[in-house]
Amino acid sequence: MSVTALPNATIEIFDRSRLLVDLDEATAPESPHAVLLVIGLRQLGDAVARDGSDEIVADLRAGFTELVGADGTDYQTRGSELCAILDDPTVVSRIVTGIEERLAGYGEPLFRAACGIVELPAEADDAVSALTLADRRVTAAHGPVGYD
Repeated sequence: MSVTALPNATIEIFDRSRLLVDLDEATAPESPHAVLLVIGLRQLGDAVARDGSDEIVADLRAGFTELVGADGTDYQTRGSELCAILDDPTVVSRIVTGIEERLAGYGEPLFRAACGIVELPAEADDAVSALTLADRRVTAAHGPVGYD
């Protein structure tokens, strides 16, 4: 398992292996209500190849981590997505709005964001079904994502 600690911060970003473990726990019937939030960044590969906007991606990741803060756990999964399990479902709107505002701040839209939200444990029985449902919802928003 890989954990990334941010400099001068107590926030940790966990990897996909930890996400699977945490999702299995969050989908157990007796688990408290939580939300899986996956934000797929569209046109990411084209933008990075075109103008080296990997710094923008790093900024989006840092912004996402700040927005999630103590309201959940942030995971580094695919290069073209932001992912968190949120303890408080009411913060989803604030986080999504924050990412959209960051994207808008770059002027010409380099990326589009598509969200997949899954209520846990109500909508999924295990980690795989939660991720599958989130991916379906991301895809339904704007079509397939080319993950890197």
